[in-house]
Amino acid sequence: MTARSLIVLACLWIAGVSYVAGINWPVFPLDLPAADPEVRAVYDRAIWAHVVQYSLIALIPAAALLGVSRAVSRRRKNAP
Repeated sequence: MTARSLIVLACLWIAGVSYVAGINWPVFPLDLPAADPEVRAVYDRAIWAHVVQYSLIALIPAAALLGVSRAVSRRRKNAP
């Protein structure tokens, strides 16, 4: 694989994880009082956990692919 194709693959991975994260976004049930501070705090923590989880799922493999891409391109530049 070329370095460019690994970068494209990393971007596609991030886009795919973003799509799945959007589909699975935490919802606020209609039968709970939205003005209740405890309910709101639980919902805010759920959103925070969701964002952190999907950010790690998206960025760790993409960063690894970009690192491999960089190593491959450096190796090709230094090859005789």
